[in-house]
Amino acid sequence: MKTAFELPDELATGLVDAHAHITQRGGPLIAERHSRPEIDVSATDYVNLLHEHGLQYGVLTAPSFYGTDNTLLLAALREYPQALRGVVNVDPGVAAGQLAEWDAMGVVGVRFNMIRREQLPDFSAPAYQDLFEKIKALDWHVEVYIESHRFPRVAAPILESGAMLVIDHFGYPVEPEGVDGAGFRGVLAALRTGRASVKLSAPYRIPLPSLVPVVQAIREAGGVESMVWASDWPWVSFSDGLTYEGCMAGLVQWLPDPRDRHQVLSGNARRLFHFP
Repeated sequence: MKTAFELPDELATGLVDAHAHITQRGGPLIAERHSRPEIDVSATDYVNLLHEHGLQYGVLTAPSFYGTDNTLLLAALREYPQALRGVVNVDPGVAAGQLAEWDAMGVVGVRFNMIRREQLPDFSAPAYQDLFEKIKALDWHVEVYIESHRFPRVAAPILESGAMLVIDHFGYPVEPEGVDGAGFRGVLAALRTGRASVKLSAPYRIPLPSLVPVVQAIREAGGVESMVWASDWPWVSFSDGLTYEGCMAGLVQWLPDPRDRHQVLSGNARRLFHFP
C-alpha cells in the first residue's frame, strides 16, 4: 500500500513510529501532572493502527500522568514482543535487576518529562549518575522532554555520563526566537556530540509557524542520522482534528527526499530502539 510517507515500495519496509502511548481512564494518576488520559487505548489498537498505515514497529512511551507505574506499557510489550519496544518512567534508585528484567521484555530507555515543573531533578547527583551508568550498560537511552530554554541545564550531566540522549518533540523550541534561542542552540550543541537524537514528533505542541527551519537546523547539527519520527498518538490534550495520516504527511514536508525519510523511519529508529 502507498502510505502518506510517499515512499516507493522498496523503501516502505521496517518503518518505526518512535513515540505513542497506551492509556486507560479510571486508574490512579499522580498529583503533579499537566494532562490526563482522555480515551482507552490498548496495545492491539496501536498495533492495528501501525499496520493500517504501513508501519511495522512502534515505541511506547510511558505517559507522565501515571508516574513510575509502567504496568500498561509492560503488558503491551508482553503481548507484542516483536512489534513493540518501550521507554519507561523510573525513580533514580531503581534496581539494576529490575532494569535487566525490563530489558529482556523490550524496554530500551528511560524518560523524564519535566515540562512545566518548577523543580528540576539534579542529574549530576550520584543517584542519577548511577542510573545513567546502568542505562549505558544496557545500551538504552535517556529521553528528556523539557522546554528548550531549560534544556541545557538537564542535558549536560546526561551527556557527561556517556549515556545516549534522546530529545523529545523537536527539542520543544518554545522560545520566541525559535532556532535562534539560547536554549535551542543547546539542543543543537548536544546533537554535535554525536550522542543525541531528536524525535520529530508533536508539531502541534510547538508555538512556531513552521518547523521546516527547526528540522533544517537539526540536520545541520546532527545530520539525518540524528532524527527519528513519531506520531505521539493518541495526541493527549490535542486530539481534536488530528489524524495519523496528517502526522505522517508532516515528515514529507520536513524531509522532501524519500531516502532521508526512509533513513529516519527505518535505519535510525531500528538501531536506536533495538528492532531487528
